[in-house]
Amino acid sequence: MLNEVPVHQTDLLVDIILIFTVALLSNLLIARLRQPTILGYILGGLIIGPHGLGFVSHHELEFFAEVGVVLLLFTLGIEFSIDKIKRIKTIALGGGSLEVGLIVLISTGAALALGWTVYRGIYLGCILALSSSAIVLKLLQESGELDTLHGRISLGILLFQDLALVPIMIVLPALATPENSLIAPLAMAAGKAALFLAGALLVSRFVLPFLFRQITRTGSRELFLIMVLALSLGTAWVSNQVGLSLALGAFIAGIVVSNSEYSLRILSDVLPFKDIFLCVFFISVGMLLNPAFVAAHPEILALVVLLVLLVKFGVCTLVVLLFRYPLRVALFVGASLSQIGEFSFVLAQLGKDLGLIGDYLYQLTLAGTVLTMVLTPQLMNLGRKQPDWLLKLGIPERWIHGRKDEDLDAAHYQNHVIVCGYGPVGEHVTQVLREHNIDCVILELNAARVRNLKQNGFPAYYGDSSSPEVLQHAGLENARAVVVTYADPYAAHKTVAGVKNLSSTTHVVARTRLPEDVAGLQRLGANAVVEEEFEVSLEMSARTLEALGYSRIALETERAAIRRDNYRIFTETNPDLAHLQRLIQTFPDVEIGLSTVHPQSQLAGKTLEEIHLRSERGVTVLSVQKDGEQPVLPSATYRLEAGHTLSLMGTPTDVRNVSALLSNPPAENTKEDK
Repeated sequence: MLNEVPVHQTDLLVDIILIFTVALLSNLLIARLRQPTILGYILGGLIIGPHGLGFVSHHELEFFAEVGVVLLLFTLGIEFSIDKIKRIKTIALGGGSLEVGLIVLISTGAALALGWTVYRGIYLGCILALSSSAIVLKLLQESGELDTLHGRISLGILLFQDLALVPIMIVLPALATPENSLIAPLAMAAGKAALFLAGALLVSRFVLPFLFRQITRTGSRELFLIMVLALSLGTAWVSNQVGLSLALGAFIAGIVVSNSEYSLRILSDVLPFKDIFLCVFFISVGMLLNPAFVAAHPEILALVVLLVLLVKFGVCTLVVLLFRYPLRVALFVGASLSQIGEFSFVLAQLGKDLGLIGDYLYQLTLAGTVLTMVLTPQLMNLGRKQPDWLLKLGIPERWIHGRKDEDLDAAHYQNHVIVCGYGPVGEHVTQVLREHNIDCVILELNAARVRNLKQNGFPAYYGDSSSPEVLQHAGLENARAVVVTYADPYAAHKTVAGVKNLSSTTHVVARTRLPEDVAGLQRLGANAVVEEEFEVSLEMSARTLEALGYSRIALETERAAIRRDNYRIFTETNPDLAHLQRLIQTFPDVEIGLSTVHPQSQLAGKTLEEIHLRSERGVTVLSVQKDGEQPVLPSATYRLEAGHTLSLMGTPTDVRNVSALLSNPPAENTKEDK
């Protein structure tokens, strides 16, 4: 009968349904426990695998595991970017290679002490050296810390580890040979890999462009996707046929297609499947894990996990310290990277197939890897809190936050702005300040970036702005404002608190990515808090309304109202002023602006009648506000004082000119840009 389906096909279909069903259910449970998604996949595989309920056979297990590895390495190859390495090349190449080398060296020494071969020690070191990019980067993204200093350092080391997987997979087969024939297999493996890569690059240059052009002419997205998947699986198969691993072939295929002229389309079509690839791979890992082994060896497993965490934590912390980063940053990176990573599963399977380890060590590796992954979120939380208990232990603050630049002495600056952090946000803030001839002092913890800024004439210094000593040397007493650009919530909170403890009158503008941090920064004394996602949504809404014909005044009025409701730090607008703003919305050449009177402004201490803003400068004062009180409509005899905020109405040029008079000190007191 045509509608009859062979039994083995229905069994395979049932297995596929089981895999995705258990992935869904286990992740619902894991999400409630606030654990990484990967652990849900592993738990699901454990339930339906041969060591659990036995719903999936060993034969199908191998198939799913191999496909999962191939697809995972293929997506890694697509995402590989030389630009990523260039941006963080110092810590990525130097720190990453040092971390991997030290772990392999320690593992080899431990293996020799236990009477094992040096090759088994190198192999186990390669497994232990790799951390989990999938878990660490996901946790950093969720907490908004990927762009922090410790986030960038972690990313650099993780990138190197991922790239180190390729030569490791080439070397491992050679380690399985007798000692006296190691050089020849290594040379053979390296030669095969080089020839295979050269052939892949030639195909990518002369064959793939023609094939992609023919497929794109059809306009079929399905054909394009089929072509990409066929290329990835086919390259992996060819790699296996010439004696290399499936995973290495898949990685090279990813690199090949990512560097084609169709790379953006390939990324957009294939990367949405990445989560599915991860699901298949980690469920297959869960199927391999034997819970009976864990139950039979709890003591040795606990000892192994503890040793792994301590060794990796110590090595990663030491590596970051050697690159002259502060102790608090080094400890967080060490806590983040102390687990064993997902690619260690690939190496463990490869080592078992090659005979480098037996079933006992294989199961010990799998169980230890899963347990270190489970502990990662808790370790990262401890890493965030460690500066507080380090201080309680009596460790000097300068060790925790890093030594200040020996040249840091900005006491000669007057009316300057201290910019804390010189990432993309800090760079733009500094540029705007310099364009307005406002002196600025930059505090940054990236030593290479500080050197580059100094060479270009910027007043930049190496120092942690959360340290009171550093703030004092940066001239906080004479500063007009402090801008905190850190994406790291801990650093931002400590800096705001430190500034306000030393100078309660200094104006502080802080940045946050998390809405829940706004209130906390305000309580610490931040005068203005910029929430990234809110500001982006607000600006996009304003641009949309502007495109639909709304006037600038209407947009500014709406924006002010939304900000007031969102941040809860602005007082209610005077009803008369709000009414007046609505009346002038129809005048496109009129603008309303806010400006605060500087203590040294030439207009401070004078009445509105004396400064003739309306008659001589074309600007009307709509209201004056002081110390968070309700705005008032001033009379001609109203005397302006430092700290008064004026609502000004006039043409954009006139409003800007008067704002400059109000908010800037006299020209003779303003230093030239350093």
